[in-house]
Amino acid sequence: MARLLLVLLCSLLPFSILAASPDGIHQFLNSRQVVTQVFFAKQTVDLSASVKQQLNRVANDLATYEKQQMLIRVEGFASSEGNDHYNLNLSLRRAMAVAEYLQQRHKLGVSVFLTGFGERGPAADKLTEMRRVDIAVYKKNPASKAFFDDQGKVERVILR
Repeated sequence: MARLLLVLLCSLLPFSILAASPDGIHQFLNSRQVVTQVFFAKQTVDLSASVKQQLNRVANDLATYEKQQMLIRVEGFASSEGNDHYNLNLSLRRAMAVAEYLQQRHKLGVSVFLTGFGERGPAADKLTEMRRVDIAVYKKNPASKAFFDDQGKVERVILR
């Protein structure tokens, strides 16, 4: 069932990307602003007390972005240790841990998207910098529909 859904989503994706102009997609992706970065210990998804304090401090800003109809994206990353499948799963679980905390503690989440990049994504110099979650905001534009549904609630799947 999950494979069928993945195949269906992937088959629809090229049409939505083709419908968006390259300039619009470029503008959407370049609107990315990292609000905060949360760092994790090796092979863990646990939120430390200091991470929870950090999330509590940015929660009001995130609520403001949400009211401004900006897309809030919780982007998980992992270091290059381990295999690709494990790292992708770990990065997504990290993003989920942060999003769940924000949803449960601060009632945020109407437009929060989860993304796991594994060890890919914006480069970091040190392994410890790769073990993180970025909370980023994006400005909506017509091209953002290539990545998100009409309600801005579900990120579309992009395979690399």
